[in-house]
Amino acid sequence: GGGAYAKGGRFADLPGLHPSSLRAVTAVLGHDTATEIQGRTFEAASSGRDVLGRARTGTGKTLAFLLPAIESALRSGYDPGRRGRDREVGVLVVSPTRELANQIHAVASAIASCHEGMTAGVVYGGTSKNEDLRRMNRGAGFPSILVATPGRLNDHLSTSVLSDGRTFSDAVRTARVLVLDETDRLLDMGFRKEVFRIIRHLNPDRQTLLFSATVPPDVREVMARTMKPDHLTVDCVSDLDPATHTNSQVEQRHAILPSDRHVSAVVAVL
Repeated sequence: GGGAYAKGGRFADLPGLHPSSLRAVTAVLGHDTATEIQGRTFEAASSGRDVLGRARTGTGKTLAFLLPAIESALRSGYDPGRRGRDREVGVLVVSPTRELANQIHAVASAIASCHEGMTAGVVYGGTSKNEDLRRMNRGAGFPSILVATPGRLNDHLSTSVLSDGRTFSDAVRTARVLVLDETDRLLDMGFRKEVFRIIRHLNPDRQTLLFSATVPPDVREVMARTMKPDHLTVDCVSDLDPATHTNSQVEQRHAILPSDRHVSAVVAVL
């Protein structure tokens, strides 16, 4: 059953959406109407159960997992206003590529900016690990929402120590919600072992939102290791659709922009 959101509905009508998140989506990101995957995932995740979301890129998937993940973290008592050693991750998002990680981080930052004390951070390979740590040690401290690629995240989980004496693993272990985005791509890119390593650092009581356009046996194996048996499925992909991997209904456009405009432009279109 598609529920009220089979064809999309207003974000303002999503039951239980935090007013700060609503303000972020409508005023900062400029969206009034939820896509099917956004509305249905929010409703499913509100139950507190794990959710498998099947959706193609370009359907608003980023908001589909960020909004319920933030909601679940806050509802479970996560306090983004804590400082120093008490500061910990509320939502951990694992994404296959730095491009995707940056896009998710841009949207997460926009939502976080409307919540008191909430911040977003991103880590990925090919950059300085020490620079990652410098960012997390200064200012507000460890991010409330951490977006990461699997290799770099494992690097930090196994070796990094924060300036307050905690390990990186200590700060991430408390994540109330884990999001695995584009899980089929994560596995196609050879990250199976990394994904299982990451899981070992996390609290088993967390909620897991797992997104994947396709659900082959290797994705089912990850589901079995990361999700509770009573998980819900939100399926917005037809297996008969030849465009399961890239959404044929998404209009393709591009723009050449100066580098300082990239994030604002990405936030505007996501």
